[in-house]
Amino acid sequence: MKQGKKRDVDFKDLGANPFVSGLRIPASKYSAETKEGKIKEYEFDKEINFRVFTGNGRREMFSGLGYRSLQVWMWVMSSIKSGEDFIWLNYHLMMGDTGITTERTIREALKELYAKGFMAPCVNQKGVYWINPERAFKGSRINKYPENVEWM
Repeated sequence: MKQGKKRDVDFKDLGANPFVSGLRIPASKYSAETKEGKIKEYEFDKEINFRVFTGNGRREMFSGLGYRSLQVWMWVMSSIKSGEDFIWLNYHLMMGDTGITTERTIREALKELYAKGFMAPCVNQKGVYWINPERAFKGSRINKYPENVEWM
């Protein structure tokens, strides 16, 4: 595919972001003592969110998903509980929220998500699916998988 010509953009003169004027971010601060005995203040966004990890070719993986698979993936990531790497799928709730009209469409989208390594069915529990935390995660992967942390 042919890429468009790169344009010169003056990023200093973009004006104001129209989405920011009414933006309110619920946040909290807390303090903790470091190993060195100093007090460090931490700030965090109180609203529940999830992170999408885009390094190592993941952007292309997300871009390559079909429309229905993306819908299912976004619904899953919006519905999963923080800190969990599995979800029980309520097809009827998903259908109501997404406008998908058949369970077959959901199953086909899930097959693509399995094939591309986003999710996998849980062998022991029907209707429960594992989420690949390498693709996206709601919460802290460091807290969930401390044995997998590689400090850089």
